[in-house]
Amino acid sequence: MNSATAYVSEGASGKKRIVAIYRNQLFKPSEPFIALQARHLTSFHPIFVGRERWTQPAEAQQSIVVASGGRVGKFAHAVWGRSSELNREVARHKPALVHAHFGVDALYGASLARSLGVPLIATLHGFDVTVKRSVFVKSWSPALMRYGLSHRRLATSVTCFLCVSEFIRRKAIEFGFPEDRLLTHYIGIDLSQFRPTLNANREVFRILHIARLVEKKGTRYLLEALCRLPKHIRSRIQLDVVGEGPLRADLEAVTRREGLSRNVTFHGAQSQDQVRAHLANSALLCLPSVTASDGDAEGLGMVVLEAAASGVPVLATRHGGIPEAVIDGETGMLMPERDALALADAIAFLVTNEPVRAQMGHNGRARMEMHFDVVKQCSALEDIYCEIVEKT
Repeated sequence: MNSATAYVSEGASGKKRIVAIYRNQLFKPSEPFIALQARHLTSFHPIFVGRERWTQPAEAQQSIVVASGGRVGKFAHAVWGRSSELNREVARHKPALVHAHFGVDALYGASLARSLGVPLIATLHGFDVTVKRSVFVKSWSPALMRYGLSHRRLATSVTCFLCVSEFIRRKAIEFGFPEDRLLTHYIGIDLSQFRPTLNANREVFRILHIARLVEKKGTRYLLEALCRLPKHIRSRIQLDVVGEGPLRADLEAVTRREGLSRNVTFHGAQSQDQVRAHLANSALLCLPSVTASDGDAEGLGMVVLEAAASGVPVLATRHGGIPEAVIDGETGMLMPERDALALADAIAFLVTNEPVRAQMGHNGRARMEMHFDVVKQCSALEDIYCEIVEKT
């Protein structure tokens, strides 16, 4: 039988209402935006609930997970989608609602919300409505298979679907979710963590590419673009690739084969502090994302927001939700997908036009302050929470 374990300090929430933040795998290093959003709630107290913790939570983060039964217990939860012990442990804290992240996880959050008799909100982030259904069904992952076969059940379980971009809202409609329950809501970023810096007239022009090294991120087209640059421009460029992924070995091989080893450094996974240091030292962020063969696409691209908040212009593609964050010609430049020549032309232009870069960086920061401030966005989110709780 599954049971639950909790790291909860009594009275930590005071008189605030409780929101149970549900994710099957909690505290994944690649998903800091979930904890970021929870941390900026002021009238609700978050408790994280899930099947397992990928990393240990910060001291102030309360979490409850399936504990006993080991791998078998976790597998049973993945297959059946519920744990009575987990439900009982969460019920002790009397949450007012459940907020699940990702459509896949919302099926599990729905079971929890039903047992508690509270409403369920689900945030749709990207792959959950862009990847082809057949990919989910054939995945051999119990959670993904359940979602591929049963995602339409969420139409009767979820009170409100929050979409991380207008692009994701449109994809959610195509995926079969009810249009009248879909709301575009940008998560935002913590602007206080990013400070614009001046990267003008440096001998080395540093381009930053932060991405999981998978097809969707378009890294191969960025490497190809470097090959197409005139030698006098390429000699000035240092590309810093931050991130891990299954394509890393292939991309490193391309780098060596094309004679780019002096221009490209693969740093692997980096901490948030290291990412901020890279941004402070970079003249340009490049994210040439593409629609993957399985349909996967960017919901928005958090790294694009972080670059703009740092005053770094962005070179990206007209892809997914990116055009909602990057205004072509104002905060950066947008190119067609899979067009290495266009990327090369844009890089050459930006390398030689420092005033344009400076203005784009300034405009990007201003846009983040207006539309993507996590403090403002979380205030709006709590208004949504209150409206839903008060209606039930």
